[in-house]
Order: sequence, then C-alpha cells, then structure tokens
Amino acid sequence: MAHQAGLKKKGRAGADYTLLLKRLEKSVLHSNETSGYSVTLKNKEIWENLDNEQKLKWASLAQIAGDIDTALAVYKELTLSAPTFENGWEEFLELLSILDKKKELAAEIARAGQYISKNLLKGWQSQLRNLSSVENENKKDLERSSAPFEKMIWQ
Repeated sequence: MAHQAGLKKKGRAGADYTLLLKRLEKSVLHSNETSGYSVTLKNKEIWENLDNEQKLKWASLAQIAGDIDTALAVYKELTLSAPTFENGWEEFLELLSILDKKKELAAEIARAGQYISKNLLKGWQSQLRNLSSVENENKKDLERSSAPFEKMIWQ
C-alpha cells in the first residue's frame, strides 16, 4: 500500500508508469494468482494519470485479468478525457459489443459520433443495426419453435 501511495504522489508530478505497466502485464499474463495485481488494476488514482496509449494497455490488461468493470471504466474515462482518440473508442465499442450491451453500445456510438471518423461511425452504426436484426430474427425463431408447445399447453 505504501508503494501505491508513492505512485499517487509521483502521478501528480508526471510519473513515468512504463515500468509499472510492464510489471503488471507480466503479472497478468504469467501469474496464476490475481490478488497482487487485481488491487493495482482497480486503482483509479493510477490509471487516471496514464497517457492515452497506457490507458488502452491498462484496459486491455484488465480485460485479460477478467476485470471487465475496470476495463469499461478505463475506456469510459479515456473517451471522456480524450474524445478524439479513435483507438479508445474502437476498443470501448468493441468490448460493449462483445458483452452484448446493446443499450450502452448505442449510447456510446451516439456520443462518439461527433469525435470519430465518418467511416468508423458508419461501421459501428451498421454493426449495431445488424446486432438488432439478429436479435429480432432469434426472437422470431424462438416464437416459431415454441408455437406448437404453446398450442399443446392451451388445449
């Protein structure tokens, strides 16, 4: 904990977090014990002080470690603090899509619209429409397949 307090103080003075990121990456990728790095990953006071590329790396490591809430929080903060950083948007939207969080995805695509390229925006809007149409088709399939059973129940 004293180590983290030291990082907090250095962060305000413009610390270089490269070594911390390298150690964290090594721990996440090669360690079976999560207790050591999970506390560090969740430490907002650290990841808020990272530059954009480092925040992307942090969020990615959080995903790999299974800490999806931290990954989402880092991406959200990144897109708020650096809204024109397209890589941040791409990773954030991709994770929301993988997690099948359609409402959040739609809201973030709308928010991203004024900051990202038109081609990227159109691609995500198209993907969202495709997700919605697949969901509708799945509902129709379920209704068609369950119709005979519903008739049996009501007869």
